[in-house]
Amino acid sequence: MKHKGFTLVELLVVITIIGLLAGLLMPAVYMALEKANQAACKSNLKQIGTACQTWATGHRQKWPDVLNDGSDKWDDVGLSRTDRVDASEDVPEDFEQVGLQDGPVDSNTANFWRLIASAGMTIDVFLCPSAGHLRDKTVVLFDQVKDFRGPRFVSYSYQNVLGMYSLTQTGAEQPSALAVASDANPQRSDFWSDAPGTTVDEGATDIKLGQQPHFETSDDTVGWNEDLGESGIPESNAWQLNSPNHQFLGQNVLYLDGHVAWCTHPYCGPKFDNIWLKKDTSVGVDANFDPTKLESVEQYDDDQSYDGEETLSSGSLDDSFLVP
Repeated sequence: MKHKGFTLVELLVVITIIGLLAGLLMPAVYMALEKANQAACKSNLKQIGTACQTWATGHRQKWPDVLNDGSDKWDDVGLSRTDRVDASEDVPEDFEQVGLQDGPVDSNTANFWRLIASAGMTIDVFLCPSAGHLRDKTVVLFDQVKDFRGPRFVSYSYQNVLGMYSLTQTGAEQPSALAVASDANPQRSDFWSDAPGTTVDEGATDIKLGQQPHFETSDDTVGWNEDLGESGIPESNAWQLNSPNHQFLGQNVLYLDGHVAWCTHPYCGPKFDNIWLKKDTSVGVDANFDPTKLESVEQYDDDQSYDGEETLSSGSLDDSFLVP
């Protein structure tokens, strides 16, 4: 009996069907993987919050704050290390002996490193699985290093504690709304060409802004997107984007009371405070506020705050400003 094989037409039909099925399934597989990564990232921030709370019990209720040695900036990640790699450099394949540069630690992420050096946390906790950031393999004695190797070696932003502002376990009017850490700020030097001390010509944030994006759709943002119109978020307003860690879909945010929440826009601090910027203190407390209007939410934004030096004033207990 003669065996009948596939004809060329039948084979092409089968290949086409398989291709269509793969095209339908891949987005679902990607979203499932991203959801798993979001959950792992949330767990990371939860562990960071627990470590910070434990730290506070032994440090007069203060969360990690090592910027007290003459520091006057917060954005120079890794500047204290001789093996530093900035955002524009390739990571050397050869092992380089780690040494310390002279001078103060001008990096807010050094507060996270303190948890590694003194509280027993691992480097992996500070890497978001969605972000594609790098694991530092050069450090052996963690207590002899003051900071991460560069911005690409840490995935999270921390409350700006430079200057007189002190982040304490009890020092907040709304501890369940005061953001203290989150996925990386989209204005970081490895993401955005306008960031302070930037070393990239065009990063993920620049590319996203060039696409004229709108806010992720939620009950809060329907009116905001209408206010933006077809032009979307302006290319100068990087602070209105979500973190690049999760492809700008949102960010996990750690709050002072210890809980972590997934937020689909950066206006998730107290009273729709933008967690990437300090508040504009010139706006009075009696100002008209309509959370459905973008211009009303924006009026509290001090868009000049992200320059590497600005700090929160002492006593700002209802503001969130996560850097770098």
